[in-house]
Amino acid sequence: SFYKHDSHYSSLDGWFCTLAYTFQIYFDFSGYSEMALGIGLMIGILLPINFNSPYQATSITDFWSRWHISLSKMIRDYIYIPLGGNQKSGLRKFVNLLVTMSICGMWHGSTINFLIWGFCHGIFISLNHLLKNIPFSINPFLAQIGTFSIIHMLWIPFRSESMSQSGRVIKKLFIDMHHSLTFSFGKRDLVFLILVAFSCFFLPNVPSLFLSEEKKIYSFQPNYTWMMIILITFLISFTGIGHVSPFLYFNF
Repeated sequence: SFYKHDSHYSSLDGWFCTLAYTFQIYFDFSGYSEMALGIGLMIGILLPINFNSPYQATSITDFWSRWHISLSKMIRDYIYIPLGGNQKSGLRKFVNLLVTMSICGMWHGSTINFLIWGFCHGIFISLNHLLKNIPFSINPFLAQIGTFSIIHMLWIPFRSESMSQSGRVIKKLFIDMHHSLTFSFGKRDLVFLILVAFSCFFLPNVPSLFLSEEKKIYSFQPNYTWMMIILITFLISFTGIGHVSPFLYFNF
């Protein structure tokens, strides 16, 4: 409701809500991908990992090697490489990146918001390639925070219904900060946001816990510890079974 009624919320509310969506779409896609892996294994099919802790990425290029991996490979093989990929001149390479990521944005939806989202990702990927040629290193944790900050801001046009709505949200975050610093949500909501942020930034991806070193077979061994973890997870998830929570990626 923040995106539709942003005037009713403070700047702090805006930061909370935009971050909440950033983590919502993460866990929505992560859970879907992991369920697909589990259901595949139940019928004897080993599906490739499609989601690999993307918020732990230290660059936008790294992010796209972790987020929706099957889509990244598809646009690389069927759009970027046929356009010439990185085999052309420097300028042509960056044009190829911008075109590829713009098409990636339009794959998610036909509105200008998705086009802008994809185009901006193309710009940051191009900058990422340029910076590789500069003898400069950055602390991995700072690189992770910087990458996440860019991704978080780019989810705003992705989530918004129009560019004017995106502009209002960004204005609320950066320009209207001095107007209102009230917080409309409870402490429990804030603690929950911190916990999910911690799990995204520091905890391993679930499939990686069960893959062998060869990354070809799963080496899960049932024991009492895993039984308790699964039981507790089931009980927690069961408490929300009465709430409707549609899969976000069904929209794209």
